[in-house]
Amino acid sequence: MNKKFAFTLAEVLITLGVIGIVAALTMPALIAKYQKKVLLARVKKTYSTFTNAVNLALAETGSPDNIAVVFDTSNTSLETAQNMQKYFNGAILCSTQSDRSDTCPFYYIKSQNA
Repeated sequence: MNKKFAFTLAEVLITLGVIGIVAALTMPALIAKYQKKVLLARVKKTYSTFTNAVNLALAETGSPDNIAVVFDTSNTSLETAQNMQKYFNGAILCSTQSDRSDTCPFYYIKSQNA
């Protein structure tokens, strides 16, 4: 007599249920870890872009140690944005409230690359 061994339907369903529960418990942690890495990469890119723009401005003004020349406290934020715009590659400047449409929703300088 040939006996064939196999899993029953109940055993397969229980195994799939356990796998589903383990996946449901681990997925939020994996998603949070991924989101943290994405945020960290964006912060590093923003920091690098801003640092490069400041360094270019300092080099052009000829005062590599005096950041007050670039960020003059007597200027308004709009004047500072206008002065810094040329150091951000492909940036556009939204100078008035009417300019703040879909292209510039909440900031003065927006990168064209984003």
